[in-house]
Amino acid sequence: MNIAILIPTLAYGGAERVAAELSKYFSENGHNIYIFTEARRSEKYDFAGNIIKLKKSASCYSDFTNWRGTIHGLLKRASEMRQLKSQYKIDVSISFMEQYNMVNILSRTTDKVIVRVCTVLSAYDTDSKLYNAGIIRHLYNRADCVVAISNYIGRDLVNTYGVKRQIIKVIPNSVETSREKPVHDEWAYGDWAITCLARICSEKQQKLLVEIFSKIRQEVPSARLLLVGNDQGEYAAAVKETVRKSGLTDAVVFTGHISNPRYYLEHSRLFVLFSKVEGFGNATIEALSAGLPVICMDSPGASREILAPHTKRKALPETDFAQYGVLLPFVDENEKDDIKTRIDLIGKTIVDLLKDEKMREQYSRQGLVRASMFCVERIGRMWNRVLED
Repeated sequence: MNIAILIPTLAYGGAERVAAELSKYFSENGHNIYIFTEARRSEKYDFAGNIIKLKKSASCYSDFTNWRGTIHGLLKRASEMRQLKSQYKIDVSISFMEQYNMVNILSRTTDKVIVRVCTVLSAYDTDSKLYNAGIIRHLYNRADCVVAISNYIGRDLVNTYGVKRQIIKVIPNSVETSREKPVHDEWAYGDWAITCLARICSEKQQKLLVEIFSKIRQEVPSARLLLVGNDQGEYAAAVKETVRKSGLTDAVVFTGHISNPRYYLEHSRLFVLFSKVEGFGNATIEALSAGLPVICMDSPGASREILAPHTKRKALPETDFAQYGVLLPFVDENEKDDIKTRIDLIGKTIVDLLKDEKMREQYSRQGLVRASMFCVERIGRMWNRVLED
């Protein structure tokens, strides 16, 4: 079977990592893989198959903040993509990211069209017409299959955008749980390290995490906070300024982007994530696979699906010590209402779990069990069923 993977770039990001894993999985199963992309090679991920460079970047075609630019851009890119599908006799086309999802649908020839949605689309506050409910409903319902990476995203597509339930398949991301351990110098961050593995941005709320960490340090003076992820941009600069003003320069470590963060996960005491919205949570699964107890905010998205499957998300008045990890009451760091009670509760929960060795050991064991459910082989079989349907 000739399979095309449509993705804007091959560089850093969760979608790119999943696309790379799929290309290797399908290739190992005897399929011919073609990567249609704007980038010639990946700086980080190894892709299997043939990489086909598109003529121009999408930014040369359009302005997605107005209808004229959006329609012109999508149709122009779809014309080029349609030619490539015909040239390489593509049987199945799998696309990543909203722009390429729409291009995939518009460029259909004789191929089966599969679009993959990895974000909670309704959570995006953007002027881009690519997130317009009307255009998503009109186009996505023309796909053969819409793959949502969580049940929450699937429900969002049905309830907010009117995507037909029968064409939606939920396939979570896979996480490789048996990676070769990286070689590093001796661990330098002590026995009380807390790791947050995420790009430093407003959606991940590291500023709120630093503010709560300042309270944690009063109870656990040896605690260190490791912010592992890209630390460029205005928000990251604001987080660093918060650290400086709080007198935490020696206690908070900015690592920048790390290709293999497993070293930090395996040596830390806790993993913490305060996302405003979390489509799936690759980092959460990686932490679980390293045997690291996880504390996540019960935000819109898949955090609850990962840590407390078969339960419904609701406004938490208190901490939920769930089956596979700890869920915290949701807090938006930009809220103007009184959030002190919830912040105090979050700080106390983290301190309690830092100090409770028995509970950490329990969550470490449970986390390994949960992570094994997202292995490449199991998720690959789910993709096979979609291809064969």
